[in-house]
Amino acid sequence: MHRISPPSSGVKRGTSRFAFCRQRPFVPSALCGLLDEGSAERMKPATAPRTIPANHSSTVQCDTIACHAFERNGVTTVKQLQVTATFPRISGDNLSEFKRMAGEALKVTADDPGVPQYDWFFNEDESRCVVRETYADSDAVLMHLGLIGDMLGRMIELGGGIQIEVFGSPSDALVKATEALQPTIYTYFQGK
Repeated sequence: MHRISPPSSGVKRGTSRFAFCRQRPFVPSALCGLLDEGSAERMKPATAPRTIPANHSSTVQCDTIACHAFERNGVTTVKQLQVTATFPRISGDNLSEFKRMAGEALKVTADDPGVPQYDWFFNEDESRCVVRETYADSDAVLMHLGLIGDMLGRMIELGGGIQIEVFGSPSDALVKATEALQPTIYTYFQGK
């Protein structure tokens, strides 16, 4: 499992690392320290939705994770994505601020139809938080990052880092935009 540590406190907003972010309003400022110039450009949401060719006969219609699955060249692709984000080490001193920010993130996401699941869970002593998320597609994840990105950097810091697991077939644009977060990606094998 890949982990990302909290952003370095030695990085200052005046450095060139952040210069490209100020010129690109679609990049949340908190993510600028985690992204390079190329990944910031790739985070911009696509202007046209991706479609499955009309002559493609193996589209799956169902209500499970494979809901938006289709097979192409012998590979099953799952458009809908499930994500598990784990904040592994929340100190007692940071817990109340972490919970406050989690509440803000939930408010931002509450009415987003592209995010049908956004559930937060704590372990017994509240030192670890797991967020279970479901997205309609990769563009919905990019949009979500655009909405909560200003909070994410601080939450990573308060949560002692972040571990991200993605289940499904993220677009190349999403993979490139989130490469600094080092998600572990699991491709669909089979299901009910």
